[in-house]
Amino acid sequence: MPAAKKSPQRKKKAPEPPKNSGRAPRRREIGAFLCLIMGIFTLAAIANTSGWLLVHLRSLITGFIGWGFFAVPPALFVIAFILGFHRGRPVRLRVVCMAVIPVLLGALLHLFLSGTFDTSGGLFSVLWDGGQEMRAGGVIAGILANVLESMVGRVVTAVLLIIGLCAMALLVCNKTPVDIVDSFKNRERREYELEDDYDDYDEL
Repeated sequence: MPAAKKSPQRKKKAPEPPKNSGRAPRRREIGAFLCLIMGIFTLAAIANTSGWLLVHLRSLITGFIGWGFFAVPPALFVIAFILGFHRGRPVRLRVVCMAVIPVLLGALLHLFLSGTFDTSGGLFSVLWDGGQEMRAGGVIAGILANVLESMVGRVVTAVLLIIGLCAMALLVCNKTPVDIVDSFKNRERREYELEDDYDDYDEL
């Protein structure tokens, strides 16, 4: 008897990837809108001391970073710009660096503008109250400045904070020191031609 033909084995289909709904996520655009609104509120809180929302917002931020509060509105506007015009590029590092700038600025100003404090009532409460009254860098920036100063001294701490501010600004701009040096070297140099301009005098 002829041997029975084996039925061909069916190949298993690979699992289909999940279909996209066709809508791109809007998390960054929503974040940009929220940062824009917060930037407007914090900018209004600098000049306006009335209104319970603005008063509490100012007290909260100054309690944490003191004088760094003045850098919060431009930082929020820059973050809103980064998130709103990302064009699919990674922006997490740039956003974090921009958010760190007010803290470093508050620590730098605390280093030079704050006086001596009586910490018998607790360091946190003293820095919190001093930040709200614009006499200190607040809890976060003040502790950062005090810890660094106790470790390496005031001058080195100032240098480190300035370097940190410059580094954060470069990362926000998506630049490196090498890029800046290269752009300076490769800048367009115009060649100026000297023109001899003589006045004609009538012969005597």
